[in-house]
Amino acid sequence: MLTCRQLYNSADLLTQQSVPLSRALSYRVHLLLCSNCRRYVQQYHQLGQAYALRVPPLVPEAEMQKLLQTLQAEQTSKDNSQ
Repeated sequence: MLTCRQLYNSADLLTQQSVPLSRALSYRVHLLLCSNCRRYVQQYHQLGQAYALRVPPLVPEAEMQKLLQTLQAEQTSKDNSQ
């Protein structure tokens, strides 16, 4: 069974879609049994949501996409010249 410390150390994995099923089940079982960890995970999610609302992106999405396309084009050009 997952310990509180293990859950605490990997709380960021709870937000990811790619967690293996066995690990996800371990988290769920632990959270069903442990009110302290349920509260911690709830606060962790609330903090993440508040941060996402509070902090604007450093670079606008459209500008980031343009930059990525430019870098990819440069890399392709560099690879083709070798």
